[in-house]
Amino acid sequence: MTHEPPTDPVSASPFLHSPADMAMNLYVGFLDSFAVFLIGGIFISSGNAAITPIDTWTINIPVLAGTIASALIGFVLGVVIATLLTPHRGRVFLTATLLLAGAGLTMLFMPGPVVVAFPVTLAVGAVNVLLGARGQLADTTHEVTQKLLSHNTIQPTGRRVQSSAGFIGGVAMGALSYRLLAEASLWLALAGSIAMMALTHRRPPENTATTNM
Repeated sequence: MTHEPPTDPVSASPFLHSPADMAMNLYVGFLDSFAVFLIGGIFISSGNAAITPIDTWTINIPVLAGTIASALIGFVLGVVIATLLTPHRGRVFLTATLLLAGAGLTMLFMPGPVVVAFPVTLAVGAVNVLLGARGQLADTTHEVTQKLLSHNTIQPTGRRVQSSAGFIGGVAMGALSYRLLAEASLWLALAGSIAMMALTHRRPPENTATTNM
């Protein structure tokens, strides 16, 4: 006789398991958006891009190339570091907190876009690992498509859509925070990382044990 395991009411819910999941997606979206505006803003404010009297752009190409390379390398290394730390979310957010604090100090003493981009994108790469290997929106699109082509349960899709809504909301908040606070919004990102670290620490560990009958 086959005994089916009892249904977990939390797992059966079409929504996220915990408010911590929604907060995580919100923060990751915030950090992704904020980082783009921050690095671009520092690049422009440092005099590397300007409008000439004849309404044309002048751009410092070497600094632009260096900033892009620094950001890409930082993001990839952040992903690698966080991959080694997962599934410990607290360690990932601790790493992001230290990196953002370092970025804040760098911005105070060496406010060049190439230098600041590296620790910021390290933090961005680290926290994005928590959204899955393919990325939040890619996973959502895949699951919605699978739902349309099959009769699978709507629960995973519902969770993914809700988490994507949190991510998109965070993107909007990141853009708005930079619009209102400019470079000072880095400290808001740091405070958010500290809050996420505390929230993750308080979250009860997930029960991953299985029983073989």
